[in-house]
Amino acid sequence: MEKFKNKLSLFVDVMLSSNTIKNIQYDDVYRILLILLAFVMPLSRAAISFFVVFIIITYIIEGKYSIKWKKIYNMKPLRFIIYFVVFMNVTLLWSKNIDYKTFLSIDYNYLLLIPVFFTILKREWTYTILNSFLMGMFVSEVISYGIYFGLWSFGHGSPSDPTPFMNHIAYSIFLAFTSVLLLSRLFSSYYNKIEKFLIFPFFITVTINLFITGGRTGQIAFIFGVLVMFIIHYRLTIKSLLYSILLLVSIYFVAYNTSQTFQKNVDKSFIEFEKISHLDLRSSFGVRVSYILITKEILEQDYKNILFGVGYNDVHSEIKNILDNKLKTFKLRKEFILTHNTHNQYLQLILQSGVVGLILFFSSIFFILKSQYYIKEMKDISILFLIVFLFSFVADTILELQFSRTLFILIMSLIIVNIKIPTQKIV
Repeated sequence: MEKFKNKLSLFVDVMLSSNTIKNIQYDDVYRILLILLAFVMPLSRAAISFFVVFIIITYIIEGKYSIKWKKIYNMKPLRFIIYFVVFMNVTLLWSKNIDYKTFLSIDYNYLLLIPVFFTILKREWTYTILNSFLMGMFVSEVISYGIYFGLWSFGHGSPSDPTPFMNHIAYSIFLAFTSVLLLSRLFSSYYNKIEKFLIFPFFITVTINLFITGGRTGQIAFIFGVLVMFIIHYRLTIKSLLYSILLLVSIYFVAYNTSQTFQKNVDKSFIEFEKISHLDLRSSFGVRVSYILITKEILEQDYKNILFGVGYNDVHSEIKNILDNKLKTFKLRKEFILTHNTHNQYLQLILQSGVVGLILFFSSIFFILKSQYYIKEMKDISILFLIVFLFSFVADTILELQFSRTLFILIMSLIIVNIKIPTQKIV
């Protein structure tokens, strides 16, 4: 940590010298930093923080804030992202458990990096950055397979759950998005036969990697990603549904019969559903059902909770109150529930900020989905990316996990920078 601070201090001193500032080619610096960030995104928490800090420092030194703000304000999705972040901070006004440190620890504040990245990105960098991310996924994959086959040990991964750098929920989201992206490229007219020949084995290895890890979140999101991918390329027809169902049945059949980890997860899921039917919520799925029931109770206490939430910092205290007084008929994992978040991004948002917060957040998604794009493939990527993430939101508070949050920020920035201004023609 001390070495990092010294290097950072040296970097700032050099950057702040007047001659250096005049000679900086900011576009080149941003391009290199964003490419490197995309590459390390699946690989290292420290590297993510390192490059994000350097980008922010460079952004501040460059200045031109009025130009940047005009650029941001003209893009509706960015405006609503800012409104959402501001509102999440405003909810602290009706939070009972709050101190000055809370303002600095709101996870949603990181979403302000989306407008920052938007103002420094160039559309022509899109594929370079995406491909850099895919290269990072390839490196992560190699390490994951090495763990799986017992060639080496790395991080907290194990042969039964080879996730070297992040927890299996986040890793499964990375794998699901990568797999669906590569599959879409195989069916796309934007790529030639040679490119597809190279994409195909990568798709196979990524998809296998998805099913030898323990992350059920990505495995479920993958289903919806594939269904939507076929609809994108073949529209909503009998043909697209048959193709998607045939492919999915084949993949999941092979996965169940070849991956012990996936087979155990499927069998475990059926056991958990059986327990839930008998009001026993002491399981992974059961905990998530517990949070749904708790959220319902909290919202029913006061209509203000529905509209504005209980405040960013009061979710745990409200959950404790419900556990102490209600849900007596269920068998619960109380200690786990009291020490973790809601394991559902939608529940977390509505408890913290109510319907108002949800509307502000999903307004940005709405404007992204209704937009047209300079690079036509980015329309497909935007839909597939959002489908994977929106279904993953059901399984955990994805925007509070560093790896998945950074993926959300960078890909959203790439999507928005490719959105077409309404009065212009698509290239």
